[in-house]
Amino acid sequence: MSDRELTKLRAGDEITTIHYGMTISGEDEEFTQVEVDTFTIGENPEVKDEPLGDGSYGYAFEFMTPTDDSALSNFILFTVTDGQITTNIDVQ
Repeated sequence: MSDRELTKLRAGDEITTIHYGMTISGEDEEFTQVEVDTFTIGENPEVKDEPLGDGSYGYAFEFMTPTDDSALSNFILFTVTDGQITTNIDVQ
């Protein structure tokens, strides 16, 4: 069921993207919110892919039920070098 409290974006709205992250090698046990970018919605907004840049990255999906129960997928780690993505996925 979709959320009934959705807010439609309009030209002039200011958006701040927030990523949740932690170090790959460290003793973090909780995600930290990181404000990544702030921008203003224009007249004809579009979503498009952008290069990540060289580095090591990881991602996971969080699934939420309508009652706010949560399940987190396994993390996938990958490296970007000169635009090439390398990952090691252990399929069992």
